Amino acid sequence: MTEKNLILFDFNKDFHLKPVYKDYTTSSTYIPMRDGIKIAIDIYLPEGLPSDKKVSAVLMQTRYWRAIQLRKPFNYLIKSLSKKDYIKAFIAYGYAVLSVDVRGSGASFGYRLCPWSEDEVKDDKEIVDWIIAQPWSDGKVFPLGNSYSGTTAELVAVSNHPAVKGIVPMHNELDPFLDIAFPGGVFNEWFVKAWA
Repeated sequence: MTEKNLILFDFNKDFHLKPVYKDYTTSSTYIPMRDGIKIAIDIYLPEGLPSDKKVSAVLMQTRYWRAIQLRKPFNYLIKSLSKKDYIKAFIAYGYAVLSVDVRGSGASFGYRLCPWSEDEVKDDKEIVDWIIAQPWSDGKVFPLGNSYSGTTAELVAVSNHPAVKGIVPMHNELDPFLDIAFPGGVFNEWFVKAWA
């Protein structure tokens, strides 16, 4: 990589040009929110991370269950539904990866009144606060997502939290009304009922 290309990674002084970690450790916990609701989170850390080493966090939030376990014969689908490739890619370069079930979904408590509710967006600040308080955290968080999670990543920026150094909404819902509910002005009844 040239000196010019390295400027792109200036936000992260610990950036590795080559993979450093081969595997990761996993743990799960709940993060208590301001109203007592508990949010479920999986924490993936580079295996062998020295206790004095601090890493940035990639945050993925979903309403589609951060973890699933299917019975036979459906368990063959797990590989195709897995986020493990994302996790391994970020872990290899020295990032923590955090996977969250948003309020009212998966193993998280609470209710889902609507997608990206006001309470769900308010949770973002508290989740980021929790992340940067962890002993492994270097205080930098990068929300990432696609589709629903892409919009969730984008909405983390609403908090203006100083620890959020960038967001990666690979695809997001710019206008759920026009893009999902009424594309071209026609009510998408089947999808709206199924998605809700």
